[in-house]
Amino acid sequence: MITTQKIIFRANQTKKSPEEVMAFLHFTGQLYDFDFQPDTVSKLLLFQNILDSLNIKIDDLAREMVTPCEDLLSSCLWRNMEVNCSTIFYQRLTYDGFCCVFNYVKFTQELTYEIDQKPVTTDAGVENGLFVAVNNNLQDYFYTTISAVGVIIHIFVPTDYPDKSSGGLTEILTHPNSENFVEIVPTTLTSVRDVADYSLEKRQCLFDHERYTSFGTTYSQSDCNIECRTMSIYAMCQCIPFLIPLSNSSNVCTLADVACLNRYKEKWTSLFPDDLEPGPYLQKERQDSLRCDNKCYSSCAETVYEAHANSFPILNKTDNNVTRIFVYYSGRFSKLYLQDVVYYWFEVLSNFGGIFGIFVGWSLIFIIQLSAYYTRKILEKVLKT
Repeated sequence: MITTQKIIFRANQTKKSPEEVMAFLHFTGQLYDFDFQPDTVSKLLLFQNILDSLNIKIDDLAREMVTPCEDLLSSCLWRNMEVNCSTIFYQRLTYDGFCCVFNYVKFTQELTYEIDQKPVTTDAGVENGLFVAVNNNLQDYFYTTISAVGVIIHIFVPTDYPDKSSGGLTEILTHPNSENFVEIVPTTLTSVRDVADYSLEKRQCLFDHERYTSFGTTYSQSDCNIECRTMSIYAMCQCIPFLIPLSNSSNVCTLADVACLNRYKEKWTSLFPDDLEPGPYLQKERQDSLRCDNKCYSSCAETVYEAHANSFPILNKTDNNVTRIFVYYSGRFSKLYLQDVVYYWFEVLSNFGGIFGIFVGWSLIFIIQLSAYYTRKILEKVLKT
């Protein structure tokens, strides 16, 4: 939350009272959920003009209003060892805004020594996982996108941009004064190299080297969907929300674009199935949903993390509205699915060879039997004469 000193400083610059500045700041929340009320257009434009006159960028203002990780996280344990939360958590952009993230390798190289050495531990159980105690300040709820209080946990692949609507993220809501145990169950899919020899329409998946997205690094279906949505947002509103790391100072959406973002937000949260045959049906749904020029295939090699959460109230409330979170692997081993070709060329050739051998063998035996039959008939006629 923005501090009182900064509010007074902003008020002095804009010649507005702190109460007026706080009322204006509330409008920045509309850049998160694209909420819009027609009767607030003049106020939105006025506040945007104030920001422009002060040369304040939307993303900088949003970052300034977020509780720093060192204040939000009171204590951390990693593999049953107490660590400084600031050494393993960093503030990064997600679809929910600036969040404190752990082991996130996209757009950053700020990984600690412990995580660099062993990004994925083979040890399972609560004592071998991550523990975080979160200070849940209920007085700091200035603008919320959900009608609830608590801490939201995002479970996602470290190399993906965390975005719920693109299918690459699991969301868990925790409550104040609770102890939460999040069990992670990974499932890995890998493909043999020979799968790449088949057409894309037949194998229905992409290898990392076959396509790249604007997010860089490795290909993923989630990043592909986000890129598709970003292109649609830019085409419709000529801007990109600051929540998406592809935005910059020249194309980031401002409060003046909220009306346009609100008009098409339902379209961007609904993805029309690529494999649905075109026809006279679902015409309205086709127009009101997102369709990508390039089909976003799944990855031929990926790991999916399934999360199971259990929550219990804290009976001995020594801390005020604290949320205790344990994240750990359920077991030392996980499921591994191998995508392989059904028949290799030499197996097909061998099968055909066997079939041909049967026919050839049957033909030779038939010829021998037929020759023996006519030979016997001829000998019988000769002996009779």
